[in-house]
Amino acid sequence: MENINIAFSGQTVSIDSLVSDPQNARKHGEKSIKALMKSLETYGQQKPVVALASGKVIAGNGMMEAARRLGWTKIAVVLFTDEEKAKGYALVDNRTPELSHWNEDAISVLSQEIDLSQLAGVDEKFIKKYVQESGTGAPKEKKQIQCPHCHEWFDAPKRGKKPKVEKP
Repeated sequence: MENINIAFSGQTVSIDSLVSDPQNARKHGEKSIKALMKSLETYGQQKPVVALASGKVIAGNGMMEAARRLGWTKIAVVLFTDEEKAKGYALVDNRTPELSHWNEDAISVLSQEIDLSQLAGVDEKFIKKYVQESGTGAPKEKKQIQCPHCHEWFDAPKRGKKPKVEKP
């Protein structure tokens, strides 16, 4: 049964009236769809799918697939009215989250409040990467490196990242 945020009650449509975008730049594998299903089961739909008037989904293709697999017959949708801009929006909607990074301290604090392993899409690898391995949930201690020239200590850059150096 659908569990759609009441704020979207006037925006629901038959899920059968929607079609996935065959040109969607983001592909959802089985792991992704299962995580989305678990999220929908746990929290319900908290943000609408974005679609054109034709019913083509431009943002939320994975969520729509997860809802279909759960047997939902309705889903909340907002309409995107500019078909030309929709193409760009679809890519930007998928790309912009990749430009963010995780706040390790906030995740460590959160791990003290809730069991992260029970959350959709949060696996052991994620927990080990962002929460101290001792299980205390305390923030990981940052590695420090000493500048060979000025002898000041700095936080070490993450693996694969070059440190930013400001020139005087």
